[in-house]
Amino acid sequence: MSLPSAGGLLNNLYADSSSGSETSDYTTDDDSEYTDTEDESDNGELPDDEPAPPPRPIRPLNGKIRVHWAKSDDDMDVSDFYDKLGPPAMEFPFELDDFQKRAVLRVSQGDSVFVAAHTSAGKTAVAEYAIADAIKQGGRAIYTSPIKALSNQKYREFTQKFDSVGVVTGDVSINPLANVVIMTTEILRTMLYRKDENLANIKTVIFDEVHFVNDPDRGVVWEECIILMPADVPMVMLSATVPNYREFADWVGRTKQRTVYTVSTAYRPTPLCHYLWWKDKPYLLMDNKGVFNTATYRKIYDEMRASEAPAPNTKQTVGKGKGKGKGKGKGKGVHRAPAPKQPLTGESKIRLETQKLQGMIKALETEDKLPATVFVFSRVRCERYAMGMPHLDLLSGSAERSKVHVFLKESFSKLDESDRDLPQIQAVTDLALRGIGVHHGGLLPIVKEAVEILFSRGHIKVLFATETFAMGVNMPARSVIFSSIRKHDGSKFRYLLPTEYTQMSGRAGRRGLDSVGNVYVLAAEELPDLKALTTTMTSKHTPLQSQFKLTFQMLLQMAKLTHWKAEDLMSRSYLENARAMQLPTAKRDLQRLKKRQGDLPRLECVLGEEDMHRYAKLELKSRHMASELYGKLFNTDHKKVFCRGRLVMVWSLPNIRVSSPAVILGASPPSMSTSVMATVDVLVVLRRPVPDSTPAGDNGYTVRIKNLPVKSGLLLVTDHCLPHGVDFSDAFGLARELRRCEEAGQFDEPLELGKNLKQIQTEYFDTLIGVKDLTLTKMHSKCHRCHLRQEHFDLVVEEGEITHDIEDLEFKIDDSSLYLASARKRMLRVLMDLDELDKNTMQITLKGRAASELVLGDELTLTELLFCNELGDADVPSCVALVCCFACDSGVSQMSHEAAEVLLPPETVKLLERAMEMHGKVADVLTKERVETDWTEFDKQLCLGIAPLAHAWARGVPFAELMTAEPISSKDDEEVYYSLWKPGDKPLQEGAVVRSIQRCDELFRRLGKAAEVMGSTEVVNKVEQCREAIRRDIVFALSLYLDRDGEKQQSKQAVEAEGEGSAPVDTVS
Repeated sequence: MSLPSAGGLLNNLYADSSSGSETSDYTTDDDSEYTDTEDESDNGELPDDEPAPPPRPIRPLNGKIRVHWAKSDDDMDVSDFYDKLGPPAMEFPFELDDFQKRAVLRVSQGDSVFVAAHTSAGKTAVAEYAIADAIKQGGRAIYTSPIKALSNQKYREFTQKFDSVGVVTGDVSINPLANVVIMTTEILRTMLYRKDENLANIKTVIFDEVHFVNDPDRGVVWEECIILMPADVPMVMLSATVPNYREFADWVGRTKQRTVYTVSTAYRPTPLCHYLWWKDKPYLLMDNKGVFNTATYRKIYDEMRASEAPAPNTKQTVGKGKGKGKGKGKGKGVHRAPAPKQPLTGESKIRLETQKLQGMIKALETEDKLPATVFVFSRVRCERYAMGMPHLDLLSGSAERSKVHVFLKESFSKLDESDRDLPQIQAVTDLALRGIGVHHGGLLPIVKEAVEILFSRGHIKVLFATETFAMGVNMPARSVIFSSIRKHDGSKFRYLLPTEYTQMSGRAGRRGLDSVGNVYVLAAEELPDLKALTTTMTSKHTPLQSQFKLTFQMLLQMAKLTHWKAEDLMSRSYLENARAMQLPTAKRDLQRLKKRQGDLPRLECVLGEEDMHRYAKLELKSRHMASELYGKLFNTDHKKVFCRGRLVMVWSLPNIRVSSPAVILGASPPSMSTSVMATVDVLVVLRRPVPDSTPAGDNGYTVRIKNLPVKSGLLLVTDHCLPHGVDFSDAFGLARELRRCEEAGQFDEPLELGKNLKQIQTEYFDTLIGVKDLTLTKMHSKCHRCHLRQEHFDLVVEEGEITHDIEDLEFKIDDSSLYLASARKRMLRVLMDLDELDKNTMQITLKGRAASELVLGDELTLTELLFCNELGDADVPSCVALVCCFACDSGVSQMSHEAAEVLLPPETVKLLERAMEMHGKVADVLTKERVETDWTEFDKQLCLGIAPLAHAWARGVPFAELMTAEPISSKDDEEVYYSLWKPGDKPLQEGAVVRSIQRCDELFRRLGKAAEVMGSTEVVNKVEQCREAIRRDIVFALSLYLDRDGEKQQSKQAVEAEGEGSAPVDTVS
């Protein structure tokens, strides 16, 4: 029989012990990679005449547990770099920085490495060497990027450096078995789940932009890839500077059970100066050493206040009117100071900002500080700023304008004539011919790429871009301008986070071309808040934080694997890093606890073991009630209750578990000014010695305890005191008196309720009575006066503590302690309710296998539609309209059901109604199983706004005709889509429409795979017909980065541009 732990009360047994506690075993030496767990020999026996030792923390079993898996190489000496490296896999036309050399050495040794460095510091050089090293070994390399556009850009960059390069994205697969293959992280995850044969002979995997792990929606993908990656494949992880990169590297190392070396640098090849642009002048706010100048801000602020203040002599005056009115008034009035200036709104504000920006750009042009990137946090403003400067021309002359014209003509030459005449293409062309560019998600992909290439060649002098541009290939400028330092994050306006500001401002300064980069914050109308500005510019970056979350797709993929479970993925996630750190120690401690439990001596009691367990429970319950009671009693009348000579039972003694008789020597009331509790000084009589105890002859041993807390030290305050005349300085005599009182039963008589306790609350009367009843019950126990009471009580309590600790550790080790364990159970029930998992065996069903193919889109609703054969029975345009609703880009507006009825044929409307019905069915199951769901996002999974456009596209309507149509109104006068590029209209949506149709094609490809799993030839054929109908024209125009036909001409132009001194793409960083 085991005894429940007393929890916090039992912890006080060790409060004054120097031996430490169980938790100390989880504390490791940060300077040591291993925790030494060598055991010491100890038979547990003690001579009778020696004091009992304090309860020792449980010693570990033999062996060592590794506690650190990340190792910093920042102090590695690289003076002999070339000797250590040997024959290089790749040579660079420049001298590597020290941090690059350290990373390259680790790569050459086949190690995993995490590189944390600023934008433009040179991380890409490490990636390139890792690729070359993998090829040198006769293997292959994978380079992952966070977005498809960046994958295409990297493909073009790497084809100029390596002979065999491939790229795999959602809509493109070029040379997938090449020596180096570039792909998005999502593609790699899918390949890892499926154990794709194309992963054979991979010698290294490069994860670029690892700080993307913080992305709320997609960060989980990075964790999945790292967890699923074979442990013998080295990883090169590239990240912006984040404060906890070593912790993240430690997690990676622990997950893969191999050391991860970290390399970091605070060095920025091109230092930055940060300015506040106010009243058409720059003011240096932070210099290139990172020192923020508060005085400069206050100077500007004082000037602003002075300019807004009324004139000193302005006062109210009464004067005679000079008007010629014919009214009967006296002609007198009060003249007041002008009203405070009201902030501008709407059109006026945009015009003012455009005017200020144009003035700033002209000033920077004069100072030779172009090209510049202007970061704007609105697509509308991007366009309005650029289009609002019709007379600004930044190109050097007709020769440069001719190069821009030739490039754009060549880039768009393969488009249909109607597509080349799109307003967006015409507008971007007009801007580019004046050296101005626009870059945001609403642009057509081919237009965005043309702008990027022109900017990289120096022909775009000013680029108005949203923050997504900061994630692309390193295309630095001489200057970066923030049109505002505040943005709307989807729910509210806020100041930029330090990480966001650093990522964007890091685009200023071109390595090898600029001695310094310039960053400007425009204050067009009002100054930004000083505290917020300082925080944004100087605070540490956002640390890497796990965004791990369970998805139905993840559970389905894990159900297909033989040797993996969802719990394996969950337990290895960065979310569970703290648990994973403790897990090896917890397993070791569990072993030694069970060993200690087995080594405990048996309780051999002539009175019966059950009696001691019952007695111990009474004792522990008494402690809980006493803790609640005696603090209150002390405050009521401590001088009479806790007087000198009062007999008490104490229990919170070092090295003694059982309660012992004692006498109060003095009391100290609680402090009103501090958190010090009420305490008493006591003399305790014991049957066996403890440290600092004094022999008392036949009466045992005595020990004086000072400042024993009343609330956590007293078990019982008796109704008796020692007689007058007792010498309290004579410990021997006091011991004799206490033994006499004990034999007389005076320690068994609780304090009586007397008149001294009138003020105590009624609830404490009940507690006092409860203490008395427990004391009487204990007094009648056979164990109460047994001479082995102390030894046996210690044994029973120790057994209970060990049992409790074993249960705690078993829970920590068990999967049920995982943070997402309950969410996993609920989601599994959903899959069983939808027949995607077998309810009895938990094995994946045919329906579940089909759903597992739908890694893009709402796999639950789409699977329901598949198994109802909704796609097989519908015509092609209707199928496209339906599937595109599940692949809709967030830039396309939602549409009401009524609007869809107006714009779509009845059979398509019926199909969409069926989809909404299935979507509702899934919602009902989620609600029934209490799965935590963001219902706003759930509704967006089925976006009807794209359906009319998708239907028309599948019918063969030209893209230009779709995008130039007049606004369509529903029954509620709701505008569905717009003729874009008109002032006042919503932002450009061409890019959103293209992305939606491209995703639709990818989703159809997945649906085809699911149909093959089902064995439905009808659906497979329908899917192919739908893909054939939509894969055409500008929507599937080949990326300029992948167009090998035009590459020679573009390369020639790039060489010419570089010869003129403009900025090439920096391939070092």
